[in-house]
Amino acid sequence: MQTESLPPSRRGVHARRPRLLWLMLALLGSLSACVPPSGPAPRVPLAAPFGTVGGSRPARPQGLQAVGEFGDGVWGLAQERAEFLGFGLSYAFDDRVEVGGIVWATTRGVINSAGNEHTGQPTYGIRAKARLTDFGSGGGAVGVHLAYMTSHYEEDVQDERLHALDLAIPFALYPLSRDGPDHRLSLYAGPRLVLQSFRDQFTQVTATGTAAGALAGVAARWRGLRFAGELTVARTPSLSDDTTSFDGGWIALPMASVRLVF
Repeated sequence: MQTESLPPSRRGVHARRPRLLWLMLALLGSLSACVPPSGPAPRVPLAAPFGTVGGSRPARPQGLQAVGEFGDGVWGLAQERAEFLGFGLSYAFDDRVEVGGIVWATTRGVINSAGNEHTGQPTYGIRAKARLTDFGSGGGAVGVHLAYMTSHYEEDVQDERLHALDLAIPFALYPLSRDGPDHRLSLYAGPRLVLQSFRDQFTQVTATGTAAGALAGVAARWRGLRFAGELTVARTPSLSDDTTSFDGGWIALPMASVRLVF
């Protein structure tokens, strides 16, 4: 039997076809790997800072102050620790009331639902503090601190808003001096509650909870500067959305501030 053989040029074409096919498949695979995966965008948690209370009375008797803060708060439904840097202004009236506004930004990223780091969203706040009464012949005072915070993030599958209300009742002592309304040093402590509400417009899910605990701190002045450092220890609430539940627990949150008096 006689077999038919191909010419050398035809044999080379048939030999190159499998290699060419594998090359095309590899090229298609690499191109598909560069296409971003489809599906819902990762969710980004919002955060509530635990700003400085700074004692029971205004940081100065009267006038405008610039405020800088650095410290901790909690992230979203999981109530994990977050770090913040805040800047704002406040004004004091007659050594009785102080009101102001502040913006906090995160100083480190947060892990979103896809396991990636996100810089987080700014949190905006307005707050007020009032000295309620003095005791001990001016050696102490009782005050009330109230702050409202809000943050918002909107993306493909997330339109979430945070609303938080911060309430504290500090009791202060002035151990070193009693030089009228502008005490050089104060030690203070008192109960603290932070009520939080997370509302997602897409899923129509609302999660609410209260972090309850206490704070303690020290406030001092030096020339045109006012300093405060404090620690809040609170039990965070158990929160849940439509898919996941998060258990509450104890957390310690430090915060410090410096004020420039004008």
